Amino acid sequence: MSNVEPLAPSQWEAAMRRVLGDILPRLPPPPTQQEKLVDMRDAFAAAALNGLLAAPDCGLSATDIVRRAYFLADKMLQRRVLPMRIPKGEK
Repeated sequence: MSNVEPLAPSQWEAAMRRVLGDILPRLPPPPTQQEKLVDMRDAFAAAALNGLLAAPDCGLSATDIVRRAYFLADKMLQRRVLPMRIPKGEK
């Protein structure tokens, strides 16, 4: 029979950190709400850009296409925070 008592999870983690030191990976901090919105905005813009590029004969410059993609992304973000409204006659 061993005289060693098991460590509590917090004690175990502290012991492992002492032993392994800098070998343990350093995790980045969780993203802030602002960072999440920026990521979502970029994802929405990429989706809009995909649709805009599907019509290559639109006559817009690359700069205008990107501007429109982000304009649409901003509208999609605004829609996410607005309450859902169902037009009259639809259910």
